[in-house]
Parts: sequence; C-alpha cells; structure tokens
Amino acid sequence: YKWVIYLHGGGECDNQSSCEAQTTSAYGSSKYFANESDPSGWYLASDYCPYNPDFCGWNHVENPYCTQDLHSGQITEATDDTWGLFFSGHLVMKAMLDELDKNHNLQEATEIILSGVS
Repeated sequence: YKWVIYLHGGGECDNQSSCEAQTTSAYGSSKYFANESDPSGWYLASDYCPYNPDFCGWNHVENPYCTQDLHSGQITEATDDTWGLFFSGHLVMKAMLDELDKNHNLQEATEIILSGVS
C-alpha cells in the first residue's frame, strides 16, 4: 500500500500587498481551483508505466496550494495582523491526511513519498 503525496508550491507571500494580490488566484483561494487536475505533468503521479515504471501503480494525491504560507500556517481567525486573511496550510495538510486515513487507511501505508515544488 504505497502513496505519493504532492504539494503544490508558489504563491508564498510576506507582505500585505502581495498576499492580497494572490487572493484572486488559485494561490490564494480554493475557489479558483480547476474542477479537475491532470497529474501527468508531474512525474511521480503518472500512471503511465513506460514513463513512470517505479510509481505508476502507487496511489497519488495532489495537495493544491492556496494558503500562501508554505503549507505551514495555523491561523484559524483572520485578524488585522494577518491583513484579514487566513494562513492555514498546516491545518489544510492535516485535514487532507486525516481524510486519507479515514477513507483510505493511509496509516496502513508501507511507503509514502512526500514531494512537491516551491
């Protein structure tokens, strides 16, 4: 039981104007995510064995990026200090892993590759 978990990167912000600018894109809000994703563009996710013989039979998960905090934020309340924005990447990641465990027994995995870009 093997998994590849891919974290999207890009969009990290560290000031109000750059963070606010991202809110109108998939880097800053999940409402801009595509309805479907083609994972063939990232090598470890391809299920085409001639291109990806080592991992084509593994389970593949993509965690899109919309929190602008390097998947590490734990902000649950928007405040003036956060420019009215939530930075909850860690919480999103935790929720994704909890969901995978609940519905797909992630804790039973024999191998997990955590990959991604920045």
